[in-house]
Amino acid sequence: MEQVWIDVMGRIAPEDVYEYARRAGETIGEYVARRASLAGRTDAIPALIAEVERAGRTHYVVEIDGTWGGEEILRADSLDDAVRQAEEWAQDGEWDRRVVVSVWVARLDAYDRMRRSDDITHETLVNESLGRWIDVEVGPEPEVPPCTDGREHDWCAPYEVVGGIRENPGVWGIGAGVVLRRVCRHCGRYRVTESQPGCSEKVEYKEPDERSRAWVEASVLRRYEIHSRHSGAYLGTYEGATPEDAVEALARDAGYDSATDMDARTGQSWRNELVVEEVE
Repeated sequence: MEQVWIDVMGRIAPEDVYEYARRAGETIGEYVARRASLAGRTDAIPALIAEVERAGRTHYVVEIDGTWGGEEILRADSLDDAVRQAEEWAQDGEWDRRVVVSVWVARLDAYDRMRRSDDITHETLVNESLGRWIDVEVGPEPEVPPCTDGREHDWCAPYEVVGGIRENPGVWGIGAGVVLRRVCRHCGRYRVTESQPGCSEKVEYKEPDERSRAWVEASVLRRYEIHSRHSGAYLGTYEGATPEDAVEALARDAGYDSATDMDARTGQSWRNELVVEEVE
């Protein structure tokens, strides 16, 4: 079959026949039949068409913002697989800034039907599970702004600055995801992180405001001893402007991302498990 394909179609890949036929104003069958007739291989027409149709079921078209951002054809095992590849392909592109682009992914044969018919729309393919829209964040991550006096940022979650609820400051649910708001103890800048299932993490930095600057000026590091409330075991002495800050330091020292992460992974609230006392 490989030699027959080369004799009739030359270097055209099976998945590319859809575009060549559309440009010629022909159906897949008409285009293949014409090429086969020119090559004197009309006997191979059914096999050639079957090869093109097989490619149409195993390849997917990817368009970024209506093709202005690029177009690609990917081989994939399923629509989910194609969506995953499409997201990676979009993120690997050259972007001069961080933006969110709209990406359309559709099975090649279904996409061809849509382009040939006024009655078939993107929504038709979505409803038939043959196409899907996704939003993809692309471009370079924002640079971390410098901290004061060349220090490393120390991201904290004081309730009076980052808001939220007192038991879990600086945390908001958004759809199926979560937004974390933190403030640097040294410079007062904010870091806002948004995480959504199946999407890359989005990070944004914001300049200090009057509230965060006042908090930085008022923050004086104190030393806190932390013990287990149940066993009395000494867990360490940590610095912080508040007991919550000291627990944050303990959590990071123990390998957790934050006190909230520690609570989630241990299944216990540190407020019930730890005793935090200021020491001279």
